[in-house]
Amino acid sequence: MQCPICGAPAKRLVENTDALVIACRRCGSYQVEEGCFNALLRLDLEGRVAALAAAKRSASPGAVPTISGVAQPSWWQRLWQSR
Repeated sequence: MQCPICGAPAKRLVENTDALVIACRRCGSYQVEEGCFNALLRLDLEGRVAALAAAKRSASPGAVPTISGVAQPSWWQRLWQSR
């Protein structure tokens, strides 16, 4: 499989009904909750990296970072970026 963050080869460590646990050489180990996986994939690279960085900042020491939601740009930000 490919890492949903950077696109590099990655391994799916555990898959359950709540989250997908991924190990990537570039991004490290992290998990993505099922409810936000598709939204994560719709983000650009910068947005995906920011989501993982936020998950790493909020994770307890020794815990696997969890991406449980992604910030979607507002309609005017999407409009501005399309120009």
